[in-house]
Amino acid sequence: MTTITSIESNPVNILIVDDNPRNLLTLEATLGADEYNLIQTSSGKEALKCLLENPDLALIIMDVQMPGMDGFETAQIIKQRQQTRGIPFIFLSANNITEGDFVTGYDLGAFDYITKPFSPGILRSKVKAFVDQYRLHQEKELLLRELEKKNRDLSVFTSLASHDLKSPLRKVSTLVSFIQKDCGDQLDSLGKEYLNRINQIIIRMASLLQSLLSYSQLSIRKLKFTKIDLNLLMDSLVDEIKLELEESQGNIEFESLPSIYGEPNLINQIFHNLISNSLKFRREGIPPVINISHRFVKEGWIEIKIKDNGIGFENKFAERIFQPFERLFSAEQFEGHGIGLASCEKIIQFHKGSIRAEGELSKGAIFTLTLPTKATE
Repeated sequence: MTTITSIESNPVNILIVDDNPRNLLTLEATLGADEYNLIQTSSGKEALKCLLENPDLALIIMDVQMPGMDGFETAQIIKQRQQTRGIPFIFLSANNITEGDFVTGYDLGAFDYITKPFSPGILRSKVKAFVDQYRLHQEKELLLRELEKKNRDLSVFTSLASHDLKSPLRKVSTLVSFIQKDCGDQLDSLGKEYLNRINQIIIRMASLLQSLLSYSQLSIRKLKFTKIDLNLLMDSLVDEIKLELEESQGNIEFESLPSIYGEPNLINQIFHNLISNSLKFRREGIPPVINISHRFVKEGWIEIKIKDNGIGFENKFAERIFQPFERLFSAEQFEGHGIGLASCEKIIQFHKGSIRAEGELSKGAIFTLTLPTKATE
């Protein structure tokens, strides 16, 4: 709350561009120098130079008719730069502005026009609306950065905690092994059963800690994005899970898949998790069949569907299954910790894509991934 108040209390930067000194004075008197930090320039060239030094602007108020470089030409150059293309404009123009001028201005990204002589009240209202929008955006950016920092801190803590817990778990496992080796002959059948149960719990706990460690490290690892041939990825994955496919008599069907843009190890993890789930959550007595298809949905993006004929799930749980540690079936029925799909969703978010699930009990599940085929901004 304190941070937001600080943002609202700080004057924002507004660039005013007009070759007439009288107009600059009028604009300054109308807007007031206390509420806004008004940066005044008298030409398009000065405005561009000013933007190199002060790219953080809430608004640009610019006269259209200026000698040398007019307002439209200046705006066109500003919109070409990555750092400044998102700054909104208010163009000031004479009463003789034509329909073509309006079209030109809006094509350049002008958000509004005001004709001279202008009403001070209308100008103040329009400026306030843009400034409020800018401050709201700044608040969201700040809150997002704070949230990302907290997520990183939490991931680091979880990673360290998971790592530290492995040491005492290994010691317990070693002690159990010593008891079985040195005192096994002195134990009755019940004692041996108890030791076996302890061993199973240790194995499950170690697996859970490893899953938790892998999940937490997703937020703190450095990502290197590159072009990924999905056909090569699938060939490698099929070879990797060959034994699982043979044991389940499963089959994976996929067309010739295109390349995507992403982090190879993480993309491989997504496909491995989803296909392994399809093999694991199969119907008894029915060989699993997994079909992978794709279609291009828009420029630079592809939709991939992974469909199986397994046990499925009730569609009302379609969003819930992506929550960490969420399980729709008991551990006695199917092994796992409920982290795999949560990891898939987090990885997809890193790639600025999306994942959704559809299911029907005893009829299988469909997972739809939207991923980039080229670098995204």
